[in-house]
Amino acid sequence: MNVPPEDNRPDRSFVLTTLVVLSMILFAPHWTHAQEALPPILLTPYNETNVSDRFVTWSWFMQPKVSTGENIVCDLRVVEILSDQTPEEAIRVNPPALERNDLRSSVWQASLGTRNLIQGHRYAWQITARTADKIVSASEIWSFIYAEPQVEDTTATYKKEPDEPPQQKLEEPQPQQSPPPQRRGSISASIDTRMTVESSNKPGELSE
Repeated sequence: MNVPPEDNRPDRSFVLTTLVVLSMILFAPHWTHAQEALPPILLTPYNETNVSDRFVTWSWFMQPKVSTGENIVCDLRVVEILSDQTPEEAIRVNPPALERNDLRSSVWQASLGTRNLIQGHRYAWQITARTADKIVSASEIWSFIYAEPQVEDTTATYKKEPDEPPQQKLEEPQPQQSPPPQRRGSISASIDTRMTVESSNKPGELSE
């Protein structure tokens, strides 16, 4: 039996370490596959853009559960990028300007009470996926500049119509007044009476 030279024999500590790793892989498959999940995929606000929304909407795509069946929740973290800093460095060392934990949906919009962004400043943001007690994955780090918010003009503009010329009032035709009817009977009576009176004034004659 040929015995290999002592210099070519594998180190005993290396052999033991290899055996331990192999035993963990073979006999503990739940440990190697525990809580695996894809990193969240960022959607908005898009990387290296100017954001002018008054209330920024954050959206991303995330895996609902890990490989072991546990539900995933997400943490949103937004930090300001100072001068001479990269987005990665800012996320790692700067305090959060905006932070939201235990998000179960993939969309979240900042409100008036949570809006701490300053106009003209540059920010980095990241989504971290985790189970109840362990971080399983993290997204990329994106950055944006918070521009001046757009304010909607709520005042309605009305187009002034040209003034219409005053309408002339048409005079209504007045009905023609017919002359009052002559009372022939009264005229004849007055003539007869006058004739009778004149006749009675003659001496020696009686009026009929």
